[in-house]
Amino acid sequence: MELIQLLYFMEVAKYENMTLAAKKNHISQQALSKSIRKLEQELGAELFDRHNRHLSLNASGRLALEQIQDIFNSIETLKKMIGRVSSPQELVIGSSSLISIRSLILNFNIAYPNFLISTNSIPEDHLFEKLRRRQIDVAISAQEYPPPLNLNICSHPICQETLLLAVPGDDPLIKKGAVRLQELDGRNILRLKTCELYLDHIFDALCEKNHIKTNFIWQNDYVIFNGLWNNPQYSFLTSTLHNNLEYHNHILLPFDEPQLTVTFYAHFLNGNVNAEIFSSWARQIST
Repeated sequence: MELIQLLYFMEVAKYENMTLAAKKNHISQQALSKSIRKLEQELGAELFDRHNRHLSLNASGRLALEQIQDIFNSIETLKKMIGRVSSPQELVIGSSSLISIRSLILNFNIAYPNFLISTNSIPEDHLFEKLRRRQIDVAISAQEYPPPLNLNICSHPICQETLLLAVPGDDPLIKKGAVRLQELDGRNILRLKTCELYLDHIFDALCEKNHIKTNFIWQNDYVIFNGLWNNPQYSFLTSTLHNNLEYHNHILLPFDEPQLTVTFYAHFLNGNVNAEIFSSWARQIST
């Protein structure tokens, strides 16, 4: 079965006359009739009731016409989407947690090099206003806003982030497989100020609430931090979305606090094809 057969069938159904349909499509009546007969043979049913020169769709023909129209509509949609992807496309992403999702955005740009991506750091309470004003295409938030905040806004979970503790290879915590906050009391933990994670705020609040007295060693200089993380006396914080360090003698352990795992959501206006492509891609790689 070929698309040209389906197209000719739609034309005959439109004009209800083989001669007229052949003339409009610049094809001989014999070739057109042969194409329709071949289609009917492949479908295993006649599609027209024939009355001399007049043709009318029967029940099988009406069903075929409906399905074939859907096929051509899908083809047109596919052509438009391919056209958008193959030419340079702009995508503006706003988030209050850009550090956490940085690697996600970089990997998307590798997968879709024709996208021109720009990012804006936006406070959480301004994200949706920027989205409604179309100043950004995608708002990425660690909060799932309950519908119907705006019926034109689509919201999809795209990834999860879990805070991790990188501990030296001989640390007794390794045998436990997970870290309890109480076990951090009195430990030396290295932290990089310039790469503060979204979950850092939740982590600090939990430590304060549970009176955990941890000795945090803050480092502003990434180069110095880079030289310290392999020191066997230090542990340091990282996450599943900000995990680009060479750990050497360190082992990554999750925390047993459920609050230290967060889901990020992509919010975008309905009909924004570029945003939908980003969201679909992010959901696919996270499953």
